[in-house]
Amino acid sequence: MIDKRESSDGLYFHYNREDRLSREGAPDLAKRKGGIFRGNRSLTILLLDILLLLLIAFVVIGLFQRSSYKGKLEGYALTLSALAYQDAAYVTLTLESLKTAAASPRVFVKFYLSGSDEELLVSDVLPVKEGKKRVLKASLPLYGDEEEVLAEVEIGDKSIVLKKSISALN
Repeated sequence: MIDKRESSDGLYFHYNREDRLSREGAPDLAKRKGGIFRGNRSLTILLLDILLLLLIAFVVIGLFQRSSYKGKLEGYALTLSALAYQDAAYVTLTLESLKTAAASPRVFVKFYLSGSDEELLVSDVLPVKEGKKRVLKASLPLYGDEEEVLAEVEIGDKSIVLKKSISALN
C-alpha cells in the first residue's frame, strides 16, 4: 500500500520504505539453473534456427559441390593440382593405390589447358601395393587466358577427366 507522508522540511513521500525493503528483490540471473538459454526461450529458438540453417547449408554444399579435381579409377585415388608461376602452369597428378593389385598396370595421362590446343602425354607404371603413391608432374606453357588445367587419365580400358583451376604463386 502506498503511503503519502509529509516530512518536516515539506517533502512528500509516496511509498513506505519499510514495505519496499521487506519485498523480495530481483532474481539473480547468475544463480539460475540451466544457463542463459533455459531462462530465455527466444534465445533458445534463435540458436536452434541458426544450427538448422548451418546443417542445411552443409548438406546442400556436400551434395551439389562435387570435387572435380579428385576421382577414383580402377582401385586408385587420383588428385590433380595446378600452380601458375611466371609463364608456365605446373601440374601434379597423384595416384594412390587403394588396394593391392596382382599386376602393375600402366597409366596414360593427357594434360592440357582449357582454351589451348597444346597437350602433354605422360605414361608410367602404377604401384601394386596398397597405400603406395605415384606422382606425375608436367609443365605447360601459359599464354594468358587459360583458367583450368585438365587431365585425362586412362587405366586399362577406363578413363576419367579431372579439372583444376590454376592458382597463382606470388
